[in-house]
Amino acid sequence: MQRKVGVWAAVSFLLLVMVAEVGLSTRQESPSWDEGDHIYAGYMNWKHREYSLNPEHPPLVKLVATLPLLPLDLKIAPRQGRFFKSESYYGGRELLFRNDPKYGGYYSADTLLFRIHMTVLVFALTLALLLFLAGSEMFGATAGLIAMTLFVFDPTVLTNAPFVTTDMGAACGFFASVYTFYRFVKAMRWQRALLCGLVVGLSLAAKHSVIAILAILCLLAAGELAARWKTTRQWPGRYVARMQLSLAAIGAIALVVLWSVYSFRFAVHPVGVDLPPLAGQLSDVSPLTRHLVSFSAHYHLLPQSYLYGLVDVQRVGTFMPTYIFG
Repeated sequence: MQRKVGVWAAVSFLLLVMVAEVGLSTRQESPSWDEGDHIYAGYMNWKHREYSLNPEHPPLVKLVATLPLLPLDLKIAPRQGRFFKSESYYGGRELLFRNDPKYGGYYSADTLLFRIHMTVLVFALTLALLLFLAGSEMFGATAGLIAMTLFVFDPTVLTNAPFVTTDMGAACGFFASVYTFYRFVKAMRWQRALLCGLVVGLSLAAKHSVIAILAILCLLAAGELAARWKTTRQWPGRYVARMQLSLAAIGAIALVVLWSVYSFRFAVHPVGVDLPPLAGQLSDVSPLTRHLVSFSAHYHLLPQSYLYGLVDVQRVGTFMPTYIFG
């Protein structure tokens, strides 16, 4: 019992250290070039339930980051009918810098950013705690503490933890999804399937690339089935059916959660807004993506903003390829 108290004291201390590290460093950093876009989009999501700004990134991280702005008296620049990327960029600039006292506002950009950065830190703190829990469950408390310590003092983590971008939210979502699925496979109870579906849904609402988690979970399930077959040399028919049903349930729960983040509305804006037609954006993507997105849009299987973001990210990737070692 005494050892358990000591372990949790160490976990609490490491979390406080991370808060202190980010709190002391973020005031010395300028905002990243696209943070204003995310912040403005998140704030407008809360205020007007519109998802036409910054659709290339799902809303979850933006919504969490802008929570501390909701009770504040902030001036918002009127929309100018510009291209959505320009609208979110200039709107974010005005939101952060035109509320300064020298412009008749009440909050400097530094004040707003500090509140935002310390709020979005929740994703890094959650991931740190999950690393401890997963490490402890798989390899013991010492391994969990070592993993958490390495994470808390990692310079790359500390750099990204306070920024209002999708990366830390996606990292947290990927790990949380795999860990909750691991716990579900250990004991296939409906409560654990429900938790896994909830986590996967929130992860999908963090970054578009997290859609790969659906394939990852299927591969993990296949690996679990293969391991059982190798051990018993018998085809686990009932277990296969149960796993398939569970994966379908987890996917359905995740889909409901994703729709809830978009207010259960297909349209990007409650009263309509000018965006380039989705069909016109599909010319630069692969035929498979074009078919799947068109099908999903036609039958309203996924929110329009989410589909628009999927297409936009793929189009940008076509013109901005990434290279490794040349």
